[in-house]
Amino acid sequence: MKTAQFLLTGLLVLNLGCLLPRLHSDTVIELNTRDLPEGPLVVWKNTGSIKGDFIPAVDVPYVKVNDGVKGVTLDGDNDWYVGPSAFDLSGDVSRSIEA
Repeated sequence: MKTAQFLLTGLLVLNLGCLLPRLHSDTVIELNTRDLPEGPLVVWKNTGSIKGDFIPAVDVPYVKVNDGVKGVTLDGDNDWYVGPSAFDLSGDVSRSIEA
């Protein structure tokens, strides 16, 4: 009898857990090179929750495959992107970066 009661209580707790709100945050900036063609990347499409794309500030970086991995090559000489405002990221809130 106690086993059945314990099982029933466990199932009830599991089901209640499904109803509780989940704490998670959206990906605010998402830049992906998977489907980009190799060559100059004049606009880097942002699919994150903060709207706005990234454009080169000076030189136009290139999408290249290096060691079998596609990525954007920033050569360290006038290669960077300017993106949407980061105002929404300000304040005393912890953030994490996933690369």
